[in-house]
Amino acid sequence: VTAAQETARAADGNRRAQRPHGLAWEIAPLAAAVGMYGVGMAFQAPTMSLFLVDDLHAGPLATGLFFAVAGVFSIVVKQVSGGLTDRVADRRTLLVLSGAVGVAMAVCFALLRSYLVLLVVGLPLLGVFKITSPQLIAYAKEYATARKRPVTSFLTTVRAFFSAAWVAGPPLALFIVARWGFGPLVLTCAGLSLTIAVIGRWGLPR
Repeated sequence: VTAAQETARAADGNRRAQRPHGLAWEIAPLAAAVGMYGVGMAFQAPTMSLFLVDDLHAGPLATGLFFAVAGVFSIVVKQVSGGLTDRVADRRTLLVLSGAVGVAMAVCFALLRSYLVLLVVGLPLLGVFKITSPQLIAYAKEYATARKRPVTSFLTTVRAFFSAAWVAGPPLALFIVARWGFGPLVLTCAGLSLTIAVIGRWGLPR
């Protein structure tokens, strides 16, 4: 019996070695989506005040109002999306939606130079895009639970990619703005958002 068990264990180990189904392989699409969202936010947050002042010529009061309204939209959208999540069977649908909205938001900030239009149109889109983060984390938790992975370590690994994005993102964003301007920066964010939508649709397992 012992020899048979050893043989079975060896065969199982060989199968696992041949299959790229380890934790690193499993987490790759999710980690890519989390990292891209982190880079997108790390690009936008540190440079938004520069954009308001340099490109929109906003004063101190207008700049403060912009960030205050952005915070209000973010809170409202997250509250609404929290209730919507309970009605949507597949979180990947919300990830596709938020990624698509992120593309629209980035294009608005790349092309429009009207403070009022961006306040009324751009900020609601930004608020919707920000639901990406809680939806990715919730998906990661559900994925780990369904596949009997250690939830805490799985989520820690996922969040590490978001943290890494914030290490490299801000200095890279400032370099891009200094070299090419704000337009190319937000168009890069549009590409990242589009990739998140694609991963949400085709890259994440059910």
